[in-house]
Amino acid sequence: MKKNRVKICMGTACYVMGSTQLLRLEEEIGPDLCDLVEVEGVRCLGYCEDASRGRPPFVTVDDECIADATVETVLEALRRRRAAEDAGGAS
Repeated sequence: MKKNRVKICMGTACYVMGSTQLLRLEEEIGPDLCDLVEVEGVRCLGYCEDASRGRPPFVTVDDECIADATVETVLEALRRRRAAEDAGGAS
């Protein structure tokens, strides 16, 4: 199984809006996902320049952009992607 890549934006707007809290995501990932997820903080994803994308903090799970991200919304996205992959599709 391929790993899902989670990128947490650490740019100024995202940092001010709480992206540091998202770094605890690794602590919150349960045993069902821990070997299937790679989490990294990145300098800036650049999504805050486009208001149509929503509000910071931003996270990407593979190619999916999550605006106003929380640990819970990122975990939901990961579980949704894993379920789709387990079912034989792609999300």
